[in-house]
Amino acid sequence: MAVQPDKAMMILANAVSEVVGANSRAYQQIVVAAGSADRRDYIQARATFDGLPGTQRRAVKGKAETTATALRQQAVLRRVLRNLPSWRPDNVEWVWPRPTPDGTAANRK
Repeated sequence: MAVQPDKAMMILANAVSEVVGANSRAYQQIVVAAGSADRRDYIQARATFDGLPGTQRRAVKGKAETTATALRQQAVLRRVLRNLPSWRPDNVEWVWPRPTPDGTAANRK
């Protein structure tokens, strides 16, 4: 049975391919580890990644963090948009509550 690739490992693999190259051993090992349930693959990928020069590791870290943050923000935005009340042509103003003098919000009439 195939294992679903680990999303965090795939973000790391994409960052490694951008910085180091898709033909690098580090990239290939991380892709294998992302799709494997075997801990040995993960340990081997970590050792290969740790063998990269510090400047490349820092560059990969920056790219991976930027990508992860963007994906997280997209997920939050999708969740917020999904939870917005639906637009109803017969009662459009229901979506925007009106503040009352006591600080609570009430639906417009």
